Amino acid sequence: MVYRIAYSRSSLFWFLIHAGLGVMVAFSPWPLIAWFYFVAITSGTAMFQPSVPNRLYSIAMVISYMTSFELIARISNAFPYVPYEVSKYMMFFLLILGIFSGANKERNGILMLFMILPSFLFADSDEVYFLEVVFNGLGAINVALAIIFFSSLSLSFDQFKKLLKLMLYPMFAALVCTFIKTPDLDSIQFSLGANAAASGGFGPNQVSTVIGLGMFLIFIFWIFDWRWSGNRLLDAGILVFFVFQGLLTFSRGGMLGGALGVIMLTVMTIFIDRKYRIRNRIPDVRKYLIPGFILIAVTFITVNEITGGNLALRYAGETVGTMKGTKDKDFNVITTSRYKIFNGDLKLWAENPIFGVGVAASKHLRENTEDITAHIEASRLLAEHGSFGLAYIILLVLVGFNILRKNKNVILRSILFIFFSIGVYTTFHSALRTFVTPLLVGVGCLNVVYNPAIIRRQRKEDVDLDMMALAGSNTNESSKV
Repeated sequence: MVYRIAYSRSSLFWFLIHAGLGVMVAFSPWPLIAWFYFVAITSGTAMFQPSVPNRLYSIAMVISYMTSFELIARISNAFPYVPYEVSKYMMFFLLILGIFSGANKERNGILMLFMILPSFLFADSDEVYFLEVVFNGLGAINVALAIIFFSSLSLSFDQFKKLLKLMLYPMFAALVCTFIKTPDLDSIQFSLGANAAASGGFGPNQVSTVIGLGMFLIFIFWIFDWRWSGNRLLDAGILVFFVFQGLLTFSRGGMLGGALGVIMLTVMTIFIDRKYRIRNRIPDVRKYLIPGFILIAVTFITVNEITGGNLALRYAGETVGTMKGTKDKDFNVITTSRYKIFNGDLKLWAENPIFGVGVAASKHLRENTEDITAHIEASRLLAEHGSFGLAYIILLVLVGFNILRKNKNVILRSILFIFFSIGVYTTFHSALRTFVTPLLVGVGCLNVVYNPAIIRRQRKEDVDLDMMALAGSNTNESSKV
């Protein structure tokens, strides 16, 4: 089924299907549960038959599509039929499958995996229980596994676009569901904190993280005229839709992540040499940048008016206390106490510099922020994994530098590095609570082949091979990506 969605000739059809799914799920979780398992079952053939061409690509497509359903599953209360944090378990299983299928040559990812294993053997707090260990540790494991798997994968430019298209569909369904579940705006009391009412009744931080990523993805499709929905004007409207609903959540982290991607892509593309652009058939996107930023700016101003000016105050770091003068607007206030948690983790690391305090133990041992889960993954790694956590962070940075070195096409290098950057940025406000970081860091490690002279031939070969995979063919023809 994932192949049918990706290679369908009618993008508009699947756009409407996922819009309809978002509407139905706003009233009942059962349509999502049925669709989730239907796609999972019908997509299994391409992953488990060794004779199928592009098996690794099949696994990558299923990871990109299925794990993106995590948010809408939470919003719709699909638990226990769709397990809470299903993306972590699914991603772990599929990445292991891909690695044992041949994608296992990336040294930095392998070293990262070994760096975080020692701290799983002990914990300095008796309050740590098994699900906490899974909650805190599996995300970091998945990042390492994603680097190993995706770094071994070479895709054609057309395959890469299809991977991004699949990633965006569930996010759009979640956006529609959130919009439907949002009460009348006149009835919402907009304050200077995160707004659960405009987040589908679920955590605004995680909702805005996914919506912010969706905003950046649709911006890519719109700015390069890749036509995600099949229509350029409709893509522009969807971009505004993502921005509007994301701003209403009043959760800044996720939307700033999307904005970071937009700004980085703009800076990296606007200065491309004209001769290089012509030689590599790169479209001149500069003429669309001003309209794009006008759309985003007008949407921000509109939402600010709807919220009585509170949106601008929220992004300026104001709180009820700072407005009344009872609290100073320091860095800890601006970051909603994340700075205090960060300092607490660093203190634990100073006391346990080698092995740390053990996975999931930091929340029970921090002073002043006890029993508060870490929001910054870097400090959690240091506190709970010690010097091994520091080595993990250094290796992750090296992975980012490798992305800049191995991709020759400027546009592709920019997009892949931005995905990696957003994935890392997300760990500074949501730690590893969502699927976003492992998925984006992994996708950023892809090797994407773009050659204007042969791209049409590659596209035809990819379609032929992938259609054989869809049919479960036993052909022995090797994939040409």
